Amino acid sequence: MQVITTGLDLDKNVFQVHGITEDEEVVFNRPLRLAQMLPFFSNIEPCLIVSVVRVFGSRGRVI
Repeated sequence: MQVITTGLDLDKNVFQVHGITEDEEVVFNRPLRLAQMLPFFSNIEPCLIVSVVRVFGSRGRVI
C-alpha cells in the first residue's frame, strides 16, 4: 500500500503521525518523538504532509 497523505499533529512533545492510502485505508497511526521524525520519513515514499497546529485552542484564546 502506498501512503498518499500523512497527517502530523504538531501540538505536543510527541508528534502523532497518521498515514492513509488513496482509498483512505490507514497504513500507520503512531506517536513519534522529534529524533524519530527524519528516520521515519526517510523510509516512506514521498507524499503530501498535512500539519495540524492547535496553538490558540490550547491557550483558550478567541481569534
